[in-house]
Amino acid sequence: MTVPSERKRAVNNTRQFLVDLMDTKKTPRLPSAIREEAYRCLKHYPGEYHMEQAEELAPSVFGESTPRDGGVMHLDLIVLMQERVGDSPWQTLNYTDVMNWRRADEWSKMCPRSISVDGFPVYRRLVSLPPMTWKV
Repeated sequence: MTVPSERKRAVNNTRQFLVDLMDTKKTPRLPSAIREEAYRCLKHYPGEYHMEQAEELAPSVFGESTPRDGGVMHLDLIVLMQERVGDSPWQTLNYTDVMNWRRADEWSKMCPRSISVDGFPVYRRLVSLPPMTWKV
């Protein structure tokens, strides 16, 4: 699962990659058509200022996964996405926070009961954990 800080870093790294493509010293033998396309992509690409704005306005999408208050993260709710095959123990495949619960709910409704693994049915469930403070 991609966490908000990884998403923000991916956007920032992609911006830097496009900037590097335009730099003839960093990419000396690159065709001009690729440099021109990098320029066109960057023309409306979010800059550092815009990413800071996005982090403030949508912290669940572009926020820091490790807070700046000493590594303590306060979460309202964590939802575990679990699956099991037949009578085997439940396995946690993924997790999400309450901001992304719709994604988890859609995942649980796509229960592949018509699919079996070695003849055993597959079951899915969501398990919510109570509010608590997590140490990062």
